[in-house]
Amino acid sequence: MFGEHETPTDIRIAALRKKHAEDAVRFPIIVHAGGWDVPQDLRKHIAAARVCQLAEDPERFIKYAVDAEAVAYLMTASLCFPFSHEWAQIYLHVAGKYMTEKGLKQLPDFIDDVKLNDYERNHLLKPLKRWIRQKQFKHMKGLKRESRGQSIKRNDQTVTEAPVLCDSSYAA
Repeated sequence: MFGEHETPTDIRIAALRKKHAEDAVRFPIIVHAGGWDVPQDLRKHIAAARVCQLAEDPERFIKYAVDAEAVAYLMTASLCFPFSHEWAQIYLHVAGKYMTEKGLKQLPDFIDDVKLNDYERNHLLKPLKRWIRQKQFKHMKGLKRESRGQSIKRNDQTVTEAPVLCDSSYAA
């Protein structure tokens, strides 16, 4: 029934990759309300990181935004209001990962030393990344409904959303 080395799991993973390949490029970038935009180099990095995440772990791609998407959201939120200690730590952590992935060899000490505790990682960052991905799927579902019969072009837009960062109610 399956190829010589294919398992049902391999086939399911391949189907997920194929189904969501367009999403990796077309998803909007979710930013905090406030009118701020995301730098072009971060936009490009987000698209590349999504493709890599989809290739490595399609199930994770469906559930969670990549770290660079958290950077984009937190960057725009930080321009609107001061962060609590926990959110500042999270922002420095994901910004440091983004800067390392971008090729920066030496991070400033105040970023390089940031380690998230269990609460920050599992009860704040992870739900934020899940919330971002859910907003993207919801946005794309609305676009598909609006454009039945028309082809949807690559989506370079940003979508503005504003959950309260000190409240985990956005975490499904």
